[in-house]
Amino acid sequence: LSDHGIKNHLINAGGDIRTTGSRSDRKPWAIAIEDPSKKQHFPDVIRMTDGAIATSGNYEVYFDREKMFHHIVLLAIFAPSFLLIAGALPFWAHLRSNRRMRASLAGINAAVVGVLLAALYDPVWTSAIGTPLDFAFGLIAFVALMFWRLPPWLVVLGCGLGGGLLGITG
Repeated sequence: LSDHGIKNHLINAGGDIRTTGSRSDRKPWAIAIEDPSKKQHFPDVIRMTDGAIATSGNYEVYFDREKMFHHIVLLAIFAPSFLLIAGALPFWAHLRSNRRMRASLAGINAAVVGVLLAALYDPVWTSAIGTPLDFAFGLIAFVALMFWRLPPWLVVLGCGLGGGLLGITG
């Protein structure tokens, strides 16, 4: 939309929300978080201009009339990959020794890394790194993971606490 001159828009794709610009009254977009147990009760409202947020719940999107099967069905999400792994395991030693198969897997890995880097840049980098302090904070987290070899859960916890302190102190 931005490439076509539409500077202000909000896109909601089933809980995956992306905002650019602001509302027509120049106020930030308001994304209300609904309490699943109390319809029309919104315990929080997130206001943003350029950013993205993903919400998820098992109380709105169903695949059946009885409302038993919702979009948070981990077996359905992960079953194909588990079946692929289970099917390839008996042949893994043979696949590893095949030069063409190794080259194919290297290409697939490179493609996955490219997609992940694109996702890291937009929307993560473009919506989260806005100041030199943000960059320094991200760099410290990267060093903590890659060089200090801290567990990811500890780095996430530290980033959450650090971000909270930065938000409180301004």
